[in-house]
Amino acid sequence: SWTSLIQSDEYYRNDDRDIVNFSLNYEYEGWTVQAFVNNLTVEVYIASSSATVEYGTPRTYGLRTRLNF
Repeated sequence: SWTSLIQSDEYYRNDDRDIVNFSLNYEYEGWTVQAFVNNLTVEVYIASSSATVEYGTPRTYGLRTRLNF
């Protein structure tokens, strides 16, 4: 992929990367609880660049809850 939509030379080419995300859901009587981890392996990568460089999201984790009624 490319970090710039305008430039297409090798300077703007991104390195290959594998981002691993994980989630686990539990559902019971209308409730859903989800535990998640994004960027499990803490891959450091450049998401985009132009005048500045933007790195990809670091490891994030948390819980989500939802009630269906």
